[in-house]
Amino acid sequence: MLGKKLHVKKNDTVVVISGKDRSKSGIVEKEAPVHISNVMLLCGKCKKPVRTKITVLEDGKKARCCVKCGESFDK
Repeated sequence: MLGKKLHVKKNDTVVVISGKDRSKSGIVEKEAPVHISNVMLLCGKCKKPVRTKITVLEDGKKARCCVKCGESFDK
């Protein structure tokens, strides 16, 4: 079975967009499952939760970028 690629990776800052913890971001000490569809990536430049798109860099590698401002999340 092939693994599904997700828009969020480890150590990304995310914002919860639905549920009882709506609009919270950051690290929570208590571990609990949250469905991937209930979080959005937080852009450092826009300071808002944004969707991502995949762009191809000059060297041929793929990187996640902000749809609104074009800021790259993968350094």
